[in-house]
Order: sequence, then structure tokens, then C-alpha cells
Amino acid sequence: MSLRFAIIPINSSFTNVAYDIKSKIKSVVEEVYIDTNYDLSFTSRIQKRKKDNFNIITIDEDYNETKSIIVKYCEKGSRSHSYEVDEFIDLISSFDNEEQDTDDNDAEGREDKDKNKDTDEDTNNNDCVIM
Repeated sequence: MSLRFAIIPINSSFTNVAYDIKSKIKSVVEEVYIDTNYDLSFTSRIQKRKKDNFNIITIDEDYNETKSIIVKYCEKGSRSHSYEVDEFIDLISSFDNEEQDTDDNDAEGREDKDKNKDTDEDTNNNDCVIM
């Protein structure tokens, strides 16, 4: 699973905030896109990025008061979540795609070794095994 985010500021006054967030998450996230097409409505920009299977980060007027962003995940049935920026960065930083792949490979490797061990024991019934 790769992390792809589209950051959508509600208007041009939040563009700098969007670039700040992008710079903070760039090392963790595979792809970050900032939608600054203010000719389209805010809702249209969100829908367009959802079709492209981006997780959506929206920045609106609440940011000035709470420093919170709204995150809409691209998975069906998921709900929007409000996060403080630092809390969100901690959350996505804890997601380590490589670690999950390594754990899966290690588990598969152990299964393969166990299968080979069972196969070796079955085919060498006449051999003596010292443990």
C-alpha cells in the first residue's frame, strides 16, 4: 500500500500552509500533490482527486484557529478525520511500508524453511539426524 496525498487548500491564502505540510510529509509519503486550481470549486477539486485514488488533505478557515487539517481517505466507507498537523505527521510517519514488506517476507521465508524441513525429513527417513 502506498501513501498518496493531495493537499487541497480552500483558497490561495492557505497555499503556503499546503507547501509547508508537503515539505513535512514528503519523506514519508510516496506522492504529494497540491491542488491550486482555484478556478474549480473546492468540492470539484476534492472529487477529482478522489477519482485519482488520492487521500485528501483539506485546509480551510479552521486551520487559523486550531492548526487542524481534515483528512479524507480514499478507501470506500472511510470518514473524514480532523488532525492537528503534527499529530497527522506522527501518524503517517509511524506507517512504515518497508517494514510491513519485510515482515511479510520473513513470515513467508519461515514458512518456506519449515516446508523444506518437513520435506527433507520425509525424504531422508533412512538417515540419522542428531539434534
